[in-house]
Amino acid sequence: TVYCRTEAFPIGIDVEGFSSMVNDQQVQEKLRNFDETWAGKKIILGVDRLDYIKGIPLKLLAFEHLLNTYEEWIGNVVLVQIAVPSRENVPEYQALKSMAHEIVGRINSTYGRLGYMPVHYLDQSVQKSQLIALYRRAEVMFISSIRDGMNLVSYEYVACQEGNYGIEVLSEFAGSSKVLGAGAVLVNPWNIEETAEALNEALNMEIEERQSRHEYCYNYICKADVHHWAQDFMKQLIKASKESSEEYRQVPAILSYKNTSEYDENVQRLINTVSLSRKVLILVDEEGPFTSKNRWDKQIDREMAETLYALADIESVVLMMVSSKKFEESYGAELDLSRVGVAVENGYKYKLPNQDWEYLVPDMENTWFEPVMEVIKYFEERTPGSFHSDTSVSIDWSYSKAHYEIGTVQSRDLFVHLRAGPLVNVPAEMVITGPSSVQVRDTRVNKGKFVDHFIRTHWEEATAVICIGNFNWKDEEDIYEVFRNFENEDPEELRKHKVFHIRLGALPSYADYAFKEKGSLLNFLQGLPECSGALRRISI
Repeated sequence: TVYCRTEAFPIGIDVEGFSSMVNDQQVQEKLRNFDETWAGKKIILGVDRLDYIKGIPLKLLAFEHLLNTYEEWIGNVVLVQIAVPSRENVPEYQALKSMAHEIVGRINSTYGRLGYMPVHYLDQSVQKSQLIALYRRAEVMFISSIRDGMNLVSYEYVACQEGNYGIEVLSEFAGSSKVLGAGAVLVNPWNIEETAEALNEALNMEIEERQSRHEYCYNYICKADVHHWAQDFMKQLIKASKESSEEYRQVPAILSYKNTSEYDENVQRLINTVSLSRKVLILVDEEGPFTSKNRWDKQIDREMAETLYALADIESVVLMMVSSKKFEESYGAELDLSRVGVAVENGYKYKLPNQDWEYLVPDMENTWFEPVMEVIKYFEERTPGSFHSDTSVSIDWSYSKAHYEIGTVQSRDLFVHLRAGPLVNVPAEMVITGPSSVQVRDTRVNKGKFVDHFIRTHWEEATAVICIGNFNWKDEEDIYEVFRNFENEDPEELRKHKVFHIRLGALPSYADYAFKEKGSLLNFLQGLPECSGALRRISI
């Protein structure tokens, strides 16, 4: 087995090197000159290579629209654009340069006057001391890339603005927007009107908001500086090297959909054991087995549902679907509850076919719920793209649609806030449920405890238990703990029962078996009532 990993390592800058240069004598002298030249005016700064991906013409058009729409800025704001030459002998780049000059000329001739030139456009690189002074002097940094890498200019500007609280108007197509987006004003540079509005917003922004946004960006670039980048890269490289030579976790036997001898042997052994059982308990997790093949289709997988109905109709089978969601949000609402049972909200509420709802913990009060919800909503506001959902006994927070690194940092902060506040001395815990999701749940309720309760309720009658699903990380650990406890109980009693834990998917797992594809799982389930010595239809 070969272990491999793909990671993102956003490069940083030498923050201390840039911030310390602000106090350099040459920088301070140039800064005084800029203050005299542009006294009483606000500065919008652009620093780019003369390249198509930098969107310089779009930047100039947005600035032109700003002056045309918000006339109060005529005479009071200046765009300083440094366009470092690149590929000067390529005709397309010469045309790009001519286009930029044409727009600059039009803006300056239309809105300029004696003593005021709206756009200062430089076709050259500048000394570092002059660049630092410009970073320090500018109230707004304007990055209008239409395609880009990280664009570390955005980092350099923040490093030079400590105490000044300048604002970045940052293209959503720049890599740095994924990490600085919560502190910058994000724009789509192709939308000239909205970009001009964003410039106006940045120029008029109150000091309190500017400070808050700047502090967010500054804290990030300090934590993720070039030294951290190098250390993190080497740390993960060493870790990956160790993983490639060690087996960290048991991988269950993979039952391929192909009719291999391994598949035939393992499945037949499992089928034979189940077919000889007096009563079979089957618990199926909602995630994975019931999900439609089309990931955009929210409807239940009908083939899986019909297969399970066929099993549930056998008198010696009790079948339950288990979900972490509320009943009305789960696939349980689409099932025929006269034929299958359903457990929702991590097993807090459940019902057997044609029976009333029961509760795993009756009359449970959750005093922790509202304080935790308040904290989670606070972090949701601070993490663009994150969202929450809740049940009677849990609150889930996901940052799957947010930038992963921002979400990861925020989830750590959330953990600290909850552990120090709402989760002190209450029956609740915060657990990781996926690569970009966490859950705060009542410690008295989880899928493992429901499985334990359900099996023990039918223990005297059942001789085989099958638990199938694509459980999240913590749920699988809880269920495995239940099965391990059964193994440690009376060996004489245990001989009468067979417990099987089956996972859908080929990821490392505690499960006894893993079906690599849903097709192989269906193949197995459809074979249960049809195999030789099939499940007997007996009354319990």
